[in-house]
Amino acid sequence: MYGKKSIGWTLLTVSCILSCAGCASRSKGERLAGNLLRGSELESLSPLILFSDFNSFGSMATAEGTVTTGFRFQRENNRWVLKEVRLGELGWESVQDLKEALDNIRARHTRQDMQSILDAIEKYNVQEGVPPSASDFVDLIDKLSPKYLNRVIRVDGWHHEYRMRISNGKPTIISNGPDGKEDTPDDIR
Repeated sequence: MYGKKSIGWTLLTVSCILSCAGCASRSKGERLAGNLLRGSELESLSPLILFSDFNSFGSMATAEGTVTTGFRFQRENNRWVLKEVRLGELGWESVQDLKEALDNIRARHTRQDMQSILDAIEKYNVQEGVPPSASDFVDLIDKLSPKYLNRVIRVDGWHHEYRMRISNGKPTIISNGPDGKEDTPDDIR
């Protein structure tokens, strides 16, 4: 739903995909998961996975397992710093590149959520004849959900709470961005 991919989302996505890639499996669920990526570009990762559980729920499924991978460190100022992660036969990926990719994905999701909130404010304004009055962001979302906003949105892509400022009666939704700090250059408005 929600460029380069970022580390958290990328690693989570890769882990999820790896969890579904399969290996020599012992259970029906593990065999099913092993078939999911057959023929895909990530099929080569399947030997790195050992499944312990696979459960489906209607059109969704979860897999529990262990992923074996490699990490490259570099000594900087007398401490080891993680620099690269091996993603199967796909090769080594820079941790910084993965983090930047994850931040880009999180920023895109955050902007999409913020636009959904602004659209809900506009719908409220059209139907009610006035913009919603709210003391803070939580109050605003409570007034918009579920009639104007189909899901409750409280946190941005980095799991930081959104902020709201009102200027001339118009709300501005603000994400503190990757650093989680208010009023820094990476904030998203």
